[in-house]
Amino acid sequence: IGGLISATLLTLVVLPILYAYIEKRKMRKPKPGNTSMASVVLLIIGGGLLLSPDSVLAQEQVLNNTLPQLRLEQAVRQALENYPSLQAARLEIENRETLQKTAWDFGDTNLFTGSEEFGNGSDGVTTRFGIQQQFDLFGVLPRLNRRNEQTELARLNYELSELELRLRVKQDWSMVFIAKQQYEIYNRLNQQFRDIARAAELKFETEEISRLGYLNIMNQANQIAIQTEQAYRDYIAAVRSFNKWFEGDSLYTVQSGSAEQLVQPLQADSTFGHPLIAFYQQRIDVAEASIKEQRSQFLPSFQASYGWQEIAGQGGFNSYEIGVSLPIFFWSKAGRTQSARIERNIARQNLNQAQREFNSSYSSIRENYEKWLRSWEYYRQEALPLAREQQQGAITSYEEGAIEYVVFLQSIRDAIRIEIDSWNAFGNYLDSQFQLEYYLNKTQ
Repeated sequence: IGGLISATLLTLVVLPILYAYIEKRKMRKPKPGNTSMASVVLLIIGGGLLLSPDSVLAQEQVLNNTLPQLRLEQAVRQALENYPSLQAARLEIENRETLQKTAWDFGDTNLFTGSEEFGNGSDGVTTRFGIQQQFDLFGVLPRLNRRNEQTELARLNYELSELELRLRVKQDWSMVFIAKQQYEIYNRLNQQFRDIARAAELKFETEEISRLGYLNIMNQANQIAIQTEQAYRDYIAAVRSFNKWFEGDSLYTVQSGSAEQLVQPLQADSTFGHPLIAFYQQRIDVAEASIKEQRSQFLPSFQASYGWQEIAGQGGFNSYEIGVSLPIFFWSKAGRTQSARIERNIARQNLNQAQREFNSSYSSIRENYEKWLRSWEYYRQEALPLAREQQQGAITSYEEGAIEYVVFLQSIRDAIRIEIDSWNAFGNYLDSQFQLEYYLNKTQ
C-alpha cells in the first residue's frame, strides 16, 4: 500500500512533465521496435501504478473474508452482552433496589447509663442500664415510595440505553456493509482495468492507439487504483469503528449478503409509549415522591426510653420516658420542600421539551424513510442493473474495437457513479430504517 501511494504521487508529478516533453517533439511516431525513453518511462510507471502485488494481496485478504463475520442480529446481541455502559445501567438498577432497604429507617437506638441526685452521703438514683429508641413512623412510607420510583427510573434508563445501543450498533454495521460493497465495486473495476492497461500498452507499442488515447486509458486506470485504495481505507476505518462495541483484540467484519434481506417495511404507529417519553415522565413521578417525602418531615416523630435503676443501693426500680419531636423551627424543611416542587416543575418542562423533539424527529425520520426506500427501489430495479450492463458492455465493446476510448471512459465513469450512488442510497435507507425502528419501540 505504501508503494502504491508513492507510485501514485510520482505519477501525478512525472506524467505531465513527460506529456509536455512528448508534445514539444510534435508527437513524432517512433520507428517500429524503437520506443522513446519517455514512452518507456510512461509504460513502466503506468504498469506499476495499478496496484503493487503486496497491496493487492493485503486487500484481497480482507475481501476474502479472513475476518470473522457477524450478522446484524449477532452484532447487536454480542454488544448487548458486554458493552460497559449497559453493564453500568444494569448495576444502577441493582443499586437502587439495594437502597430500598434504607427506607426502613425508624431512627437511632441509644444505650446509656447514668446517675442523679447523688452526693452528701446519698447514693442517689443510678440508672444501671438504659435504652432509648426513636420512631420516625410517618417517614417510612414516603421514603419507600421514593426509592421505588427511583428504581423504576433506573429500569427505564436501562431500557432506553439498550435501545440507543441497538441503534448505534446497527448504524455502524450498515456503514461497514456499504463500505464493503463500494470497495468490491472499485476492486472489481481495478482488476479489469489492469487488463485493459496491459492491452493499451501493446496497442501503443504497435501504434494501434495514439499517445493521447494511451495516456487517457492509463490515467483512468490510475484513478480507479487510487479510488480502490481510498475505498479500502474507508472500509477498514468503518470496521475499526464497528469493533468498538466488542471486547477483545479480534476484529470483526459484517457478513456479506443480499441487500434485500435487510429491507424491512415498517408501519407508522400513531400511539406512542416510547421509553424516552416514559423516562421523562418517571422523573416527574420521582419529583412527586420527593415532595411527599419532604412533607413527611413536618410530621411528629416519637421516642421512648426504658431504664433499670438503683435507689440508695437497692435495685428493682425502673424508669421510662415517652416523647414526641416536633419541627418547631421548620425553615430548612420548608426550603427543601419548595426545592422539590421546583424540581417537579423542571421535570415537567423537560417532558414537554422531550415530547416536542420526539414528535418532530419522528416525523422527519418517517419522511426520510419513505424517501430513501423509494430511492433504493429505483436504483435496485432500474438504475443499478442498467449501470452494470452499461459497464460490462463498454468494456467488451472497447476490447473488440467497437467504440473509441472517449466513449468508453465516459460510459465507465457514468456506470461507476450510478453504482456508488445506489449504495449510498441504500446506506441512507438502512440508517433511516434503523432510526424509525428506534422511534417505534414501546416501553415494556
